[in-house]
Amino acid sequence: MHDLLCKRDLTEDEIRFFIAETILGLSAIHSAGYIYRDLKPENLLLDLEGHVYIADFGFAKKVKSHSELNFTVCGTPDIFAPEIEKGKGYTCKIDYYNLGTLAYELATKETPVFKDEGREFKKELNPAIKTLSPDLQGFILKLLHSNPQKRLGSKRGFSEICEHKWMSSMNMSKLTKPPFSQDPASFRFKKKSFEIDNIDKIQKEDLSGETEDFKDIPDFSFYDIEFVLSDDPFKLNELNSTYSTKSNSPSSNLTTTKSAEKNVCSLNEIWDDEESTVPDGDESIGVQFENYKAENPKSMKDLNFVPSLVNLAKGK
Repeated sequence: MHDLLCKRDLTEDEIRFFIAETILGLSAIHSAGYIYRDLKPENLLLDLEGHVYIADFGFAKKVKSHSELNFTVCGTPDIFAPEIEKGKGYTCKIDYYNLGTLAYELATKETPVFKDEGREFKKELNPAIKTLSPDLQGFILKLLHSNPQKRLGSKRGFSEICEHKWMSSMNMSKLTKPPFSQDPASFRFKKKSFEIDNIDKIQKEDLSGETEDFKDIPDFSFYDIEFVLSDDPFKLNELNSTYSTKSNSPSSNLTTTKSAEKNVCSLNEIWDDEESTVPDGDESIGVQFENYKAENPKSMKDLNFVPSLVNLAKGK
């Protein structure tokens, strides 16, 4: 929905349709015993036919009743209801409030501005509202009432909201024809890329710099566990794939390649030469690795993988 607002202006009839389908979605959420708490254009998706889908339930919360008080301060700070930050508790009526902020954003392409004291919505702070029809203005203002007890929907819920003059012309039981649909041919899809962001990849040509971080690990990346310590690198992910598919029998260990043994021995030599230590002792990492024993393995993969590595480190 946010991308749609960036491309075109919506008529009030189109806004009314999207608000109507959002009301149906919120009604279903409330009926299931949840409050949503983060209604905004970015969390509304449109399918190819033009129907609304509510997404991102990260702030949704299960409640015992619609009158149950909640005290967690969450949501989008620019648009959440004033009672959220007052600390006296709030109910599902905050979703009615955000229905008002949504209607305002769909109609004006602007985020509403609130008075600092009490987060009241004032026309003088939001001059764009004056360009809307009187009925739509009244609909938005009643939903954005700072007092939840006087807010549109506070008495009879969504039924009361749908009976408002601006919404009453919409038949809520026949929302079968969206105002427009999307053409799949108009979408452009980029090929999936496996390139690592520059922020996480250390280029080899930059290794000579004195201030370069991780200059002793040429291909360091947060996205892949790979250490290049010599001309014949040791790759933990390759060992993982090798040993996780083998059994724990002696015969299977004989299939270990000599190059893998050489790499592990080389790795231990590097650790020993540098006198690397662990926080809880003076033993080198190579010795710690040799003496490692898995405790309470949780899968057959762990049972096969760890002993094989230990045997390999010991030259067996």
